[in-house]
Amino acid sequence: MLFVFGEIRRHPLGTEFPRCGEEYIPYHLFNKIGGVSVSAARNSETLKTQGGKIVRYKKSQLFGPLRTFDSDRKVRKILEGLLKEKKMGVANIHSFLPRSSAFLKNKGTRVIITSHGGFPSFQNLPLWKRPLAGLRKRVEASSIRSADLLVAINKYMVGEYERYQTKKPVKLIYSGVDTHLYKPQNGKWNEPLKVVFLSRLHPQKGIWEFIELAKSSDAEFIIIGHDQLNLNNRIRTFIKDHPNIKFFPDASEQTKVELLGKSHLFVSLSKGYDPTPNVLYEAMGSGMAIASTLKHYREDVLEDKAIWINRWQDVLPYLDDKKLLQSRARKLRKSAERFFNTERMAKEYKGLGKISL
Repeated sequence: MLFVFGEIRRHPLGTEFPRCGEEYIPYHLFNKIGGVSVSAARNSETLKTQGGKIVRYKKSQLFGPLRTFDSDRKVRKILEGLLKEKKMGVANIHSFLPRSSAFLKNKGTRVIITSHGGFPSFQNLPLWKRPLAGLRKRVEASSIRSADLLVAINKYMVGEYERYQTKKPVKLIYSGVDTHLYKPQNGKWNEPLKVVFLSRLHPQKGIWEFIELAKSSDAEFIIIGHDQLNLNNRIRTFIKDHPNIKFFPDASEQTKVELLGKSHLFVSLSKGYDPTPNVLYEAMGSGMAIASTLKHYREDVLEDKAIWINRWQDVLPYLDDKKLLQSRARKLRKSAERFFNTERMAKEYKGLGKISL
């Protein structure tokens, strides 16, 4: 199977693993699938594994839609070379690569598209963002025309496909976490409470509200995130008089795994549209309780095991109830082990090639 436009990430133990359709599949499982991944990276090279191969290309330095079109151009060129070597029966491809999808379709490859986010809604969008959202919608629609099968990462996305009447068969494959890597540290519930924010450092992710929450409590608060909007200095200014707030900008994967394993409560204060980001699964695997907004997007994954909130103030009463947090954390960890793990996910992706359409 061919996986297109996964992102190469560094594993804390020194190996690498691709993300298929934006979702993590560790190398040892990728080898079982025996696929090929075309992935963005800083350098362009081919990395062979026991059962598969990863072809990497230089990540585009352009911005916004131009980066999407540039990536599509690069990926199609790589695909032309790959298909000369070997015919690919099935390809799971990112939804923002319409020309690459059409190329594969024309070559007789069954095209399976995983959409990580969904169709953009114009509700609550500022006027200046609406043209970009409209362009994104057209790009995805163009890709979907080439698809034989659509993969949804949650029930909300199944509804999105139906709402936009794509008239394509849909397969639900939940994301997963490597529960052997992300796991709770022994004895952590005997330690003082640690509360985590893990996301891109962006107002839509609720970073400022999380800081307000941290200022209202004596517990230890940890901020882990990629600085997308040059907010590092502003955040440092906001927290400089609050020693209970620890800041880890652009933390390594190993640091992130260690911090999550030691922590107790993951707080997600996302606004607008943010269905089921990978960090939710990582928190589940790490044995953390989860307090989350956006119940209508995430309920099929977190169910009644999460603490559902509407604003940051709703978290405060739970900071003094460690027994409840521990109970929720154990349930979420069990859920990750049974249902939302990468072993199950890899098995389902491997089975995509056997689906009759």
